[in-house]
Amino acid sequence: LAPLFLSACWELDNAFDQQLCEPSCATGMVCYNGNCTADPSLDGGPKTDSTLVDGASTDTGPFCGDNIKNGTEECDGDDLANATCVSTGHTGGTLKCTACSYDTQLCIKVVVPNGKTLVTNAADVKAMAVASDGTNYLLVWSTRPSSGTGTLYATVVDSQGDPGTTHTLATGNISDRVAVAHDGTNYFVVWSDSAVGVRGLRVNDQGAVDAKQVAIDEGVQKGFRPAVAFDGSQYFVVWKDTRHSPQYSIYGARVSKNGAVLDSAGIQIAAPSAATSGGHPSVAAGGGRFWVTWNDNRGGGDATYAARISANGELEDSEGLPFYTASYSDLAPTAFDGNNFATLWRNTGAAGNRIIRSDQSGQVLDAPGISLPPGSQRFASDLLFGKKNYLVPLQDWDAGIPGQYDLYLTKVTPAGEVDSAPTLVCNESGLRDGATLGIAANNALMAWIDTRAGTYQIYGTLITL
Repeated sequence: LAPLFLSACWELDNAFDQQLCEPSCATGMVCYNGNCTADPSLDGGPKTDSTLVDGASTDTGPFCGDNIKNGTEECDGDDLANATCVSTGHTGGTLKCTACSYDTQLCIKVVVPNGKTLVTNAADVKAMAVASDGTNYLLVWSTRPSSGTGTLYATVVDSQGDPGTTHTLATGNISDRVAVAHDGTNYFVVWSDSAVGVRGLRVNDQGAVDAKQVAIDEGVQKGFRPAVAFDGSQYFVVWKDTRHSPQYSIYGARVSKNGAVLDSAGIQIAAPSAATSGGHPSVAAGGGRFWVTWNDNRGGGDATYAARISANGELEDSEGLPFYTASYSDLAPTAFDGNNFATLWRNTGAAGNRIIRSDQSGQVLDAPGISLPPGSQRFASDLLFGKKNYLVPLQDWDAGIPGQYDLYLTKVTPAGEVDSAPTLVCNESGLRDGATLGIAANNALMAWIDTRAGTYQIYGTLITL
């Protein structure tokens, strides 16, 4: 129905006067842009002016922006009319109102609450990682008994969250950390073996394994706890290094899509010292460079450091950037949102879990960081960016049951807004640990170690982004 304009409501100075307009609109009419119209869908147009001749500075409504839900509005400001993320078809999260319509950006939908079995036999599991080709996922995990040889496995999880055949990738003295990334054609899995150092292996989207392992720290064989990222052209693998034992250092190397190591001697990112005595290095790609984070206690204090490495392998921050110096974190995963980097700093104490954002120049945007929702004994276990937001799995100790954690998931927007009501993913009985994420185009796969069946298994569920 086209608007039917009957009368104007403007003063001589061309300033709109709500007090003139509303009384002049006949019953059944609404005011829109200073005119009366019979089209109710137009109710909500701009109706305020701070320069009104009669001194009025606000519109008394009803209209979109008066913080009262009226007419066909879904919501208005803080007035959600008792709606929640759950009532809009999600599992949890924080519902907002934008332009008088529901804003579900911070809502989360768990496709299978409490998850389903992905791997039935995960005895002696030590580490897990997930990546996506945009539709399906590759779940990688390592097992190692207290004595004997460890094994690295992988399975493709399809877009419905169902696992396929389990493939054996490698055997040996497999370390307690594995990582995986996708390059648009293949996955690249990295791990370390105490006998041969940091290794990589290409796996295609169907799970078929390249027969040749990539020796990433060939000739040194002193790396462990690797991580990997892909920048659209090449991989960057970063690891903790013991070539200067008993002191540690952080090294990295670029690897081409076909598995060629481009930095055979490695790139020294953090100098050998007791400074890098703990924690896992992490890496993200964005803005034409790689962003590496690690934990550091140089000078006797605890801190999280970062450094930028250019696409041609140049270390841009030779001394590192001490972007969080308050306390130590044993895990510092990092991600890129298209503009800025974010790094997870975790602590189960009073300091809690935090997100620290940095721009591409290395400038810290959030000091002392963005606090994540607290819990009784809550720690964050991963950080990835998907579609519009960062996602952070939270493991919250179930009071009174040693070793049992309830699993939650929360979102953080690129602007730093935090979902204050994390969504419960799993609270079944049994031990749960190692929650990790992989991001596809419209979904994420969250996987974790689970003992609800009396044995170690890997469970997971899709999360709708």
